[in-house]
Amino acid sequence: MWSNYILTSFRTLSRNKLFVGINLLSIALAFSLCTIAYFNIQFNRDFNKHFSKASDLYKINSHMISPQGDKIQGTTPLPLAAAITNDFPGIKSAKIQHVAFAVKIEDQKFRESISFVDHGFLDLFEVQTQDEKQARFDNNNDVYISQALATKYFGKRQAIGQIIQVPLAKDNSLQLVVAGILADLPENTSFHMNLLVPFAQYLNIYDLAENDWLNWVDGTFLFSEQLNTESISEAMMKYIEVQNTVNKGQEVSNYQIDSILKWPAFENTLEKSSFVSLLHPASVLGTLSSAIAVLLLASFNFINTSIAISRRRLKEIGMRKVLGGRKRDLKIQFLIESLVQMFIAIGFSGIITYFLSQAYNAMFSFEIVEFSRIKLLPFLGFMLLIWLATGLLAGMYPAFYISKFESIEIFRNKVRFTRKNVFMKVLLTFQLMVCIYNVFSLIVFIQNAQYQEKLDRGYTVDDSINIPLSNSEQFESLKSSLDGMPLVKRVTGTVDPIGFSSKNIAIDYQGTQKDVASITVGQGYLESLRVRLNTGNFFGVNEEVNKTQIMINSMLADKLPGDY
Repeated sequence: MWSNYILTSFRTLSRNKLFVGINLLSIALAFSLCTIAYFNIQFNRDFNKHFSKASDLYKINSHMISPQGDKIQGTTPLPLAAAITNDFPGIKSAKIQHVAFAVKIEDQKFRESISFVDHGFLDLFEVQTQDEKQARFDNNNDVYISQALATKYFGKRQAIGQIIQVPLAKDNSLQLVVAGILADLPENTSFHMNLLVPFAQYLNIYDLAENDWLNWVDGTFLFSEQLNTESISEAMMKYIEVQNTVNKGQEVSNYQIDSILKWPAFENTLEKSSFVSLLHPASVLGTLSSAIAVLLLASFNFINTSIAISRRRLKEIGMRKVLGGRKRDLKIQFLIESLVQMFIAIGFSGIITYFLSQAYNAMFSFEIVEFSRIKLLPFLGFMLLIWLATGLLAGMYPAFYISKFESIEIFRNKVRFTRKNVFMKVLLTFQLMVCIYNVFSLIVFIQNAQYQEKLDRGYTVDDSINIPLSNSEQFESLKSSLDGMPLVKRVTGTVDPIGFSSKNIAIDYQGTQKDVASITVGQGYLESLRVRLNTGNFFGVNEEVNKTQIMINSMLADKLPGDY
């Protein structure tokens, strides 16, 4: 019996190729958008769940005291991890620090972010190599690199055992030996680590003492089963006094402990953040709402075309009723036809999704859709749910509406698809509303993109090239080489490239205290980026005078007392 339903469905579809083609195209596109929305939701839902110990791993964040109230900062004092391990035997700790360095491979140089980690980090996060072995630092010159870096540095050559040099100040350099190739982590992970070096090397490079509370690290992590975060946070208050004594201007009120499954949700709101956060809620909800709107529009279109097709099938319906067909059988027939079309549309949507996901991934600096990491069972469950829900809901009205016609009315040509049908009026009205919503959403999206592209930020970097360097000695050498080149108008330096990095500092002006973002720039840097001044002058050539001068923007000037 069921095979007859399916065969009849395919016969009906083959006789109405135009209507069916419209249905399949619209439904397939809607399913594809829903799939992209599913990947977005899954990206955030499974964030950091790749780590087997994720439920028992925590990150410490600092509550910094500021004139505007406490601000949560992602960095923590360098000695904090060791202090916690010593004072709380049941808790393991780890730390990580990211620093940008020039990396030299034979006669080529690259700019890379080096992640300095301790042995505890390798253990807690179970950092593995491609051959599924636990990463271990057998000596301080070991380095683990990603497959992408191995290919970039050494091509098809064997990377393990190769030398990587890190040029330092005063013609010194750090020589590292590749100990292994890191296994790739999912994109929905807080850590994008391409180059792992023992933390001891970080201390040696900058001549730091591990027990010096004046120094900070990007991340301090804890591991403990069933950790009571509130009690540990209270117990950690004893570190506040020693921290605040040596860090005047960077006082901490308390430390906050967050699960690594929850912390990424607010990572991008932290001061001094250096880890990957969840997708912004607007990105997830925007994609989801657009997908739902298109799916509703496609479903309404399906209902309309199904009713249009049924006009041609009235005599078939009448004959089936004369021969003993029941309304129940007709309803099942129409629902199966709906489900068959939805099933075919799912197949087409897979092709659309494959190409659409590439364009969607291109909007981000990393891949949201990683087909190789899709969890098959949850994804199949999602597709089954959307297939059944859409097929039944879209096919239900045509099935119940058309099956009610009596055979005698059909053969007497008295069947009329009335225009007074309230449901159809509501359906068409809602369809028009959804269509208008989609059009205006697209217009807003385009206008926002154009606004961001043309936004006057008060400076321009279109004709400038930023070359990251490790120290001031490299700058002087590079400057002397570039000065005088015909195409080079000016060579200047900055510690913080404008628009890309800054430092948060507290200022006090005539009793008014503010937290501000500051950048340290060299003479001529602001002029090179065509920064406009409302009043005053740029920094001069006298370095001693420059050290006593600052420049502020209009926003800060409006918040400070006095006229400028």
